[in-house]
Amino acid sequence: IFLALVGPAWCFLLNGFSFLAVIWALLRMQVQDAKPAPRIGSAVAQLREGVGYIWNDRIVRTLFAMVAVSNIFAIGYTALLPAFARDVLETGPTGFGLMGAAIGVGALTGALTVATLGSSARKGILLTAGNLLLPVMVLAFAASRVFPLSLLILFFAGLGFMTMNTTANTLIQTSVPDHLRGRVMGAYAMIFFGFFPFSSLMAGFIAEHFSIPLGAAFGGAVALTFALFWIWRAPHIRKLV
Repeated sequence: IFLALVGPAWCFLLNGFSFLAVIWALLRMQVQDAKPAPRIGSAVAQLREGVGYIWNDRIVRTLFAMVAVSNIFAIGYTALLPAFARDVLETGPTGFGLMGAAIGVGALTGALTVATLGSSARKGILLTAGNLLLPVMVLAFAASRVFPLSLLILFFAGLGFMTMNTTANTLIQTSVPDHLRGRVMGAYAMIFFGFFPFSSLMAGFIAEHFSIPLGAAFGGAVALTFALFWIWRAPHIRKLV
């Protein structure tokens, strides 16, 4: 809505101001000082140790793979939202803004769901549900030509994405030894943020050479295939608490 009313520059400015709340929350946090672990070996040896832990721990390896697939394939559709708004759903800037808002509200709902149920429900169930919900919603969004229905689908896509990633983040952090947590979470952040451009590139390439809906549907189909594979081949993930 703001995009249509005031243009993109003001939207970026408002988004920048929104980070003031995050900065305030961080400043208010009271964190106990932790004694740093002594460094053993060179930086290369420590990096090798962190990567080795990720690869050799079956649970952590699977969680990393889930996050990687999600960020390489499933979320490429977000880069195509402007094209969907203009050429597929024909809703213009206002529709584009509403689609982004629907994803955001869904993501917030997913985060609150994990915070509410994370201690009482099996985290593995939440993880599996989110990992399955996201690609299904991406496929549904690619097929939808009704704008209100597309908004509802995007809400659940955001919910699935945040539920899966928040739960995976929590499970990784709570299962990794203290002296390796920094290295492991650094690798997690690299996958979480670093793979998205490849997802956008792939979705954009398919959209340009074939069709916009296919650009979203392809990534959703690949992600759904992997989600079903993990349900079949990694039942231990569903049992995580």
